[in-house]
Amino acid sequence: MSAALLEVEGLTKRFGGLVANEAVDLRVGEREIVGLIGPNGAGKTTFFNCVTGQLRIDAGRVVFAGFDLTNCRPEVIARRGIARTFQIVKVFKEMTVLDNVMVGAFLREVRASAARVRALGALEMVGLGAQAGATAGALPVALQKRLELARAVATGPRLIMLDEALSGLTPAETQEALAVVRALRDRGIALLVVEHVMEVIMTVSDRVVVLDRGRRIAEGLPAEIAHDARVIEAYLGA
Repeated sequence: MSAALLEVEGLTKRFGGLVANEAVDLRVGEREIVGLIGPNGAGKTTFFNCVTGQLRIDAGRVVFAGFDLTNCRPEVIARRGIARTFQIVKVFKEMTVLDNVMVGAFLREVRASAARVRALGALEMVGLGAQAGATAGALPVALQKRLELARAVATGPRLIMLDEALSGLTPAETQEALAVVRALRDRGIALLVVEHVMEVIMTVSDRVVVLDRGRRIAEGLPAEIAHDARVIEAYLGA
């Protein structure tokens, strides 16, 4: 297993009497793709929000590249090298594709010219170079998802957390998106991927972690998880 990059220990998040995440442990290594799966309501997006600072956790630790980022602000976490996409695409629809990505690039760059160069590189990396001048809101959803990924890439991350970035795509669009994900890993970026389409997550992941009702119930290689009785019960019931 590769060296530790992200280490989450005992992460717990409560909303009043509801425990959304309970003592969740999760680890992502350098240049590793980890799938995070579970039925609806399992706590996957809450987990993402806690790790990236959108929500404060009630217990546990988030350590990234040796730095304790527990309950740090989102901008601090982003500067340390964690980027994310969202389950519901969040692009600036009236702005151009390039300007959208420059927003991310300004995390690392002060000058607009340098941010532009970084943004163009991110667009080329995800296959959107030809759409740089298009209006973001005019893109189909599949390309808006890729645009959001490009904006994450432009922040210069060591880890990208993808929240259902591959859902709702056609088979051809899915294969293109998977190729982008693998290319990012080849460039040294680790990925933590939430996805409901099992064929996708099992294909792209090095390891898979399974949540159910806020708890981690299984972890292993994709082939192991696909035949795990606890996982099958969580999805299909006893």
